[in-house]
Amino acid sequence: METKEYLEQVKQLDAEIRFREDEIIVLRGRAEGITSAQNDRTKVKSSRAEDRLDAVLDLLDRQIAAQREAVCRLNEKIVEISDEITKLDNLDEVMCLTYRFIRLLPWKDVSETMGISERHLQRICARGVAHLDELRSKI
Repeated sequence: METKEYLEQVKQLDAEIRFREDEIIVLRGRAEGITSAQNDRTKVKSSRAEDRLDAVLDLLDRQIAAQREAVCRLNEKIVEISDEITKLDNLDEVMCLTYRFIRLLPWKDVSETMGISERHLQRICARGVAHLDELRSKI
């Protein structure tokens, strides 16, 4: 796996977690809608509505479990990649790679934080990726 792809794994896991959070919100809304529709009707519960509710709750449970697992994978990947990044000798490269690939900050925010232009920041980051690639190839 290329070093840039390796670093981008945090971004991919973060996107997966955000997607699952959205899905959980939608499923909770569906479950609440089914429940409130049941409560608005007579006290006799329909088995069809109960079946739909059970299906939604089951899917919700699976999404929550998958999200928890994704959060664990994200945390493990952050630790792994952070350990690799901190092996670099140049502090600017460490900071740049950490801000961009661990904290997922946009270029503008990183350049403001580090007090340098975005162009210079991108050069530092490219150097950091190259140096990290060298370290990873030695392993």
